[in-house]
Parts: sequence; structure tokens; C-alpha cells
Amino acid sequence: GIPHVLTQSPDEWPFDDLPDDLELLFANPPCAVWSQVGKGLGLADPRLEYTRHAMDAALRVEPTFFVLESVPNAFTKGREVYDAYADDFLRRGYGVTYLLTNALLHGAPQFRERFHFVAHRLDLPLREPRMTAFDVKTVRETIGDLADNWVPFGETPVLPNHVARRSFNVGQARVLPYLRSGPGRWAEGFAAATAA
Repeated sequence: GIPHVLTQSPDEWPFDDLPDDLELLFANPPCAVWSQVGKGLGLADPRLEYTRHAMDAALRVEPTFFVLESVPNAFTKGREVYDAYADDFLRRGYGVTYLLTNALLHGAPQFRERFHFVAHRLDLPLREPRMTAFDVKTVRETIGDLADNWVPFGETPVLPNHVARRSFNVGQARVLPYLRSGPGRWAEGFAAATAA
């Protein structure tokens, strides 16, 4: 089915509407808490509450698998948070795996390092993820066929959930010079391109 996105307060989350045998709960709370850019508040960052909400929800729902995705710094800067929750999951009969990986190793056309906190029922035999031997594909090789199937926005797509919008192709030539000219000018270029 289609994933259900929870945006309201955790007190309002519909836990009772979830199946008793939920197989997978996935969370991707804000990564800025651990990011290398920004204020670097780490454990003092108020957005850390979203990570705590996700962990607490998983402990309450007790799915077969719980996966939380973040940036690699979560593994280093946030280790005490994840270790404490790992202990909670272990007490409830889960195994916990910390997975540091890169999307390139799984065949995606993107260099994207990620940290995954994976809690799984102990009685499940897990094997290491299958990774490609650096058979890196380009974006065109991966999704290039979508260009052959695109339809203007508002028309029925040939492929379900693949509606392409070519809204920025015209403006792209106007934005790129601003992007190349230094910080702060991209917004000016974006505004000029989208206003045209």
C-alpha cells in the first residue's frame, strides 16, 4: 500500500489503526541535527525530538523491522542517542544493526552516504546487503526511459506515478550563471528564472 505519513503531534498518531503484525516502520527524521553544516547544536538541537519520536513510536508499535535513516554523522555525533535506543530494542527482543553505507554500493547513480539504525526481531536470519562491485550507472541509464514516457502535467501518465514537469528547463539557463557566480546569488537567479 501507500505509506502513511504522520505529520501531527505524536499524541495524535493513530497507533490503534496500525495492524498488529506491522512488518516495517521506516523513519527519516531531520538530518540537520547531525549535519556538518548549520549551527552544529547536536544533542541540544530541538529537532532531535523527531528522532526520539520515531524511536518511541517504533518501540510502541513493535514492527518486525524498524529502519531509521540519517547522515553518517548520526553514527558518530549521535552515537549515545542511538546506543541508548539500541539497548531499549535489545531488551524487547530485537537485534540492532548499525549500517553505514553509500547509495553507489547499491546501484544508485548517486554518491550518498547514509547511516541506518536497523532494529529487527532476533529470530529473523539477516544476511549482509547485496552490493554492486562499483558497477556505477549514470542517472540516464537508471531513469532515462522516463523521458520517453513523460506527459504534460494534468494528463494521464503512461506509467503510474511518473508525471514529469518540465517547468525549469527554460529557466535553467538563467539560474546556472548565478549558481556559478558565488553564494547568495542563486536565490536571485532562481527568482528571475521562475518569474519569466
